[in-house]
Amino acid sequence: MAAMGPEDWALAARWLSPSERALFQRMQRPDQIHCARVARWLLAEGEADEIIVRAALLHDVGKARYRLGVVHRTLYVLLAPLFRAFPPLFMGASGESHWWMPYYVIANHPRLGASMLAQAGCDERLWRLVELHQQDPQLVGGIPDVQWTRDALAKLRRADSHN
Repeated sequence: MAAMGPEDWALAARWLSPSERALFQRMQRPDQIHCARVARWLLAEGEADEIIVRAALLHDVGKARYRLGVVHRTLYVLLAPLFRAFPPLFMGASGESHWWMPYYVIANHPRLGASMLAQAGCDERLWRLVELHQQDPQLVGGIPDVQWTRDALAKLRRADSHN
């Protein structure tokens, strides 16, 4: 598995606040590397909006809620429609030890990540981008700065899909 290089850590240190860096450090290495690639891609494309770059670095932070293995990630990709169809009540009373938890986290990582960022006191535009990063930008509405959010979301989604 590739490791985070000094340039990746420097990127996170340059763009993220101390509380955001603490959340970034909780992410598993593959997610950190992916998020750093997304941010670097945006910067190479000329992105200058600090919120969008920070969202790129943190868009998968919700996955840090559970230690996800290769098997979990692979099964989720292969069976995503099935896992998305299961209601959250399948988690049951056993919480994080329940068999369903890794798939719940993968399916809900945008919302979970947004909650983590909001609780850490992060800018609302940042956690909104994280919360919405898997949605079609044109379907986003009813929030402050809706046009900025749609434009930022389109950039983030394009960078995420390229990396």
